[in-house]
Amino acid sequence: MVMQVLVWIVVAVLAVIVGKWLGVKLFGAKKDVSNLRRSAQVLSIALRDAGLKRLPVILEQFVVGDVPDLLDSIHEMSIVVKSGNDAILKELADTFDRVLGMKLQSPEGRAAIKIRVLEAEKVALEVVKVAAPVVAAAAIAAL
Repeated sequence: MVMQVLVWIVVAVLAVIVGKWLGVKLFGAKKDVSNLRRSAQVLSIALRDAGLKRLPVILEQFVVGDVPDLLDSIHEMSIVVKSGNDAILKELADTFDRVLGMKLQSPEGRAAIKIRVLEAEKVALEVVKVAAPVVAAAAIAAL
């Protein structure tokens, strides 16, 4: 559910970029488009380095001005999101693995991960403390 919300947010951001680009293209403010294209190119490289595959392609199509393919790619992505296909979740999982690998390469990154793991274990321990008496009572009642 959370992943779908994230994907919808990304699609909405892309739709705004494309809408602004089309508006500027139709009404002729070229310097704004040039700045958007430079930003999109930088973002595309960063997203590709992070492991994403679909969004960088869409951004690259925007950078080169390939509107038909850009619109097709956005349409295909919306179909994938609506269908509940696991392709987006797999791409995000791959990206997570890649970012995790990058974090594990530095002492600061490993320390941050250890803190997150300890926090998660603390939460899990609290859940067990609350759930254990309930589960035990249910087990005794079942006997």
